[in-house]
Amino acid sequence: MVSRNVLELKTKEFFDKFWCLNHNPPVWSNPWSFKGELLNNQSKGCYAHLLGNEVTYVGLGIGKSFGGSGLGSRISNYWKYTGTVDGIREYEPIVKEVDSIITLPFGNDDFYLAAALEVYLIQNLDLKKNKVHSK
Repeated sequence: MVSRNVLELKTKEFFDKFWCLNHNPPVWSNPWSFKGELLNNQSKGCYAHLLGNEVTYVGLGIGKSFGGSGLGSRISNYWKYTGTVDGIREYEPIVKEVDSIITLPFGNDDFYLAAALEVYLIQNLDLKKNKVHSK
């Protein structure tokens, strides 16, 4: 099992090795449990599916979407709208083994590094739903 702590440690390891920009690297968001607005939905970056504290999948959202970004558009493939309760939009996951999602937003000038991070994490973590790239 890969915990969120292990994901964060491997992310830090990646940034320690490869981050050379003049600002701090991004950090993983709090979990979004399919209620309200997805955190960082207007950013490009990486995301992870969580089941409790277990990370089951890591993905990348760097294409066009809401406001010209990638996470909101990419991740929207994983849920369906179920209604509004007390003014808060609620969704239901349409994939198995996910009860929340965390996001890691990159800036417009460094979002291409998200693709390298995704490959690094998949290569270095044994996640249930990711295929490992050949080593």
